[in-house]
Amino acid sequence: MTAHGLTATMAALDAALTSAPLAEPPSMIKAGVDLGTAYTVLVALDEQDRPLAAAYEFADVVRDGVVTDYVGAVDVLRRLLVDVES
Repeated sequence: MTAHGLTATMAALDAALTSAPLAEPPSMIKAGVDLGTAYTVLVALDEQDRPLAAAYEFADVVRDGVVTDYVGAVDVLRRLLVDVES
């Protein structure tokens, strides 16, 4: 990916954080999750890997790359899913 492509992707992701509901949903939606050491991120992508919606939340559920609070991680992801679906 070029620097321009990365910049465009990051701009689209930033816009997805505050996106309005879709007028017409795409035929296929993919979801990506990042369980980071500070933040958990959920991103919904269309069939061409363009960000549709995204949400993130501080979560202390991972330490040194290992999920240490599975139930907490599931709870965070459920909240993020509700946010992204709305």
